[in-house]
Amino acid sequence: LTFSLRWQFDKPAGQLGGASLVVGLALVEALIEAGLRGAQLKWPNDIVVDGKKCAGILIETQGDVFEPASLVIGIGVNYRLHPEHKKIIDQPVCDYATNVVTAMPRDALLLGIFRHLWERISTFNAHGFAPLKAAWLKHHACANKPVTASFGDGRKLDGVVVDVAVDGALILQVGNRREVIYSGEVSLRQA
Repeated sequence: LTFSLRWQFDKPAGQLGGASLVVGLALVEALIEAGLRGAQLKWPNDIVVDGKKCAGILIETQGDVFEPASLVIGIGVNYRLHPEHKKIIDQPVCDYATNVVTAMPRDALLLGIFRHLWERISTFNAHGFAPLKAAWLKHHACANKPVTASFGDGRKLDGVVVDVAVDGALILQVGNRREVIYSGEVSLRQA
């Protein structure tokens, strides 16, 4: 199940930090409501079940610094994966249909996702990420766990996830200091 939508905001692009977390929150809540037990958020844009990716989000910002911006939100949910497809994907994956008692039809699932997106993004547009942060943290797969953050330039950073910032950044405790991460791939380390 894949789709994209464009959402117009009242704010400029610089004030949309945390938007990907809000979209993730809406998606995980919709999937849980649709019967997906154990669904969690992996910062910044994946839904996982038992560490296996079930859904993902891509967001593109459109607009300039001083004018109201819009986001193009792309969402993909592994609704039902053929066992052969699972073998060729380069990461652990799962799907919605085999992880629920009764799978909701795709169109009903899509409507549920739209409803949650409408509720959560409307709150975000009016008040920012702060009032949604506690709900996001409730579903965070890596909360208080050791992780390795990998960056595009090959650097890696080991730390323990301690929080997310209201602008969407991940906050790691690295030794006696805190590091703020705005982008990168985060994976759990064995403790």
